[in-house]
Amino acid sequence: MNFTKQVYTILFLFVSVIAYSQEVPIVAVDGYFINLSKEEFLKDFNESDIVESFFIEPDSACVFMGDYGKGGLYVIQTRLPKKVIMKQVFPILYFKANPDVFINDKASGPNGFNAVNPELVDSIIVVPPLKAVMKHGMKKVGGMIRIYAKE
Repeated sequence: MNFTKQVYTILFLFVSVIAYSQEVPIVAVDGYFINLSKEEFLKDFNESDIVESFFIEPDSACVFMGDYGKGGLYVIQTRLPKKVIMKQVFPILYFKANPDVFINDKASGPNGFNAVNPELVDSIIVVPPLKAVMKHGMKKVGGMIRIYAKE
């Protein structure tokens, strides 16, 4: 390898390490972590669509998100219907994890829905990933579905 290639290789590695070490905040929209920056997400929204937007500092975000919180966390709350938000957010989810399913507060497998007779269901509660992570840590990054059924 000639000297010029060695210099370029060293520069590339150095720049890569610096870029990697700069922590970028994660963005959560209506409780769902997305793979866009705050600015990228907000460019397609009217100001009237946003109810609230705030930043959780890295030291606080690390408490419940571990290393993922090193850049902090932007939380954006919209007034749009869940159906509209899910249509926009689902393709750009940051974490591709399935929700954990619980039936009458007992963990169920990924096919937990099949174990319940629909006629016996009292209620279904969907816990978005942000709330699940804040309460249970990163192991619940896909969120949770709680099904309560008559026994």
